[in-house]
Amino acid sequence: MLQVAKAEVIKIKSPHSDEQHPLLIAMRFDLVRLETLQIRTGWAGAQGASQLMNLELQGHVARLPCGLFQQKVWT
Repeated sequence: MLQVAKAEVIKIKSPHSDEQHPLLIAMRFDLVRLETLQIRTGWAGAQGASQLMNLELQGHVARLPCGLFQQKVWT
């Protein structure tokens, strides 16, 4: 049986919010695919995809080639 480590809690500074979104915590600063986030969060495909799109529209996440996503770094 496949075992997956739980996502670590990471403090994220953002101009949009002081709260941490579960997808950002699961994403960390890795290059990830939607499937990887589904495994890390346990969310269904539609829920993860819609939340990921919201984070992208808010400027928290960048969509990269080959279906990859990455959290943006705020300084």
